[in-house]
Amino acid sequence: MDRFVQFTTYGLTLACVLVLLGLGWVVIHQVSGVLNLAQGSFLVVGGLTTTSLAGPVGLPLAVLAGIAAAGALAVVLDRALLRPARPSGPGGPIIVTLGAALVIAEGARGIWGVDPLLLEPFLPRDPVNVLGAPVLPHALLLWGGTAVVVAGLYLLFEKTLLGRALLACAQNPDGLRLSGTDPLGLRTLAFLLAGVLAGIAGVLLVPVTPIGWESGLLLGIKGFIAAALGRWTYPGAVVGALVLGLAENYAAGYLSSAWKESVGLGLMLLILIARAYAGGDGGAGPKDRLLAAFRPRAGAVS
Repeated sequence: MDRFVQFTTYGLTLACVLVLLGLGWVVIHQVSGVLNLAQGSFLVVGGLTTTSLAGPVGLPLAVLAGIAAAGALAVVLDRALLRPARPSGPGGPIIVTLGAALVIAEGARGIWGVDPLLLEPFLPRDPVNVLGAPVLPHALLLWGGTAVVVAGLYLLFEKTLLGRALLACAQNPDGLRLSGTDPLGLRTLAFLLAGVLAGIAGVLLVPVTPIGWESGLLLGIKGFIAAALGRWTYPGAVVGALVLGLAENYAAGYLSSAWKESVGLGLMLLILIARAYAGGDGGAGPKDRLLAAFRPRAGAVS
């Protein structure tokens, strides 16, 4: 029982990071139709920026700087690279964001070096007992911080005009234009929000697990899997992240650590096969349906 609880706590820690990444994937895809392979890179920039500035400027300012850097990088990616790539077809944004992820990774290696960095935990290191398993207090902070962010997003989308405008932008951008609201401005806001979510994930993760320049792409893909498991909805991304985080750690704990990464990749393969054979236009063949899994939505702002 103690092992199960321990694997569950480890899984929840990973799942919280994937919740924030998955929600970032959803908000960008819902508004713009872009599949942003650089989402994990924003996490790396947020976490490493915070780590490098914590000593010189103090932890509070370093946290704000890390989150701001991730958000600003997301906006630059959209305005400087993705919007000019619109005429290149549905595959253009995927290539652009993949290239951006690789460039950001190389830039991070040049700035912070090849060795992963770890930040001193915000809370004491002495573990606390949770149902018989030792848990770092910072892990509890990560869980609580993620819950607060998810609750804040719920209030944003359900209780504010801005959140309703973002949802309307996803559902009917032409109608939004007729109401006098600029969908491109909301698209910029969506990228900013996704970058901020990834930055928060990086800030909360780096005191628990070392983050290196190469960490972004794999974490970003896991965020994609969580979003896809949740059928590109906000509540679904949360559930998908919990499923993926727990499944990876149960596989690593009860089988072998070699199986940990295979779980996510296996789920992604199953998602693509299921969408290829069970979704989309009934007259389309499996190949067309598989390609449709990576195409922007019809109503997306481009």
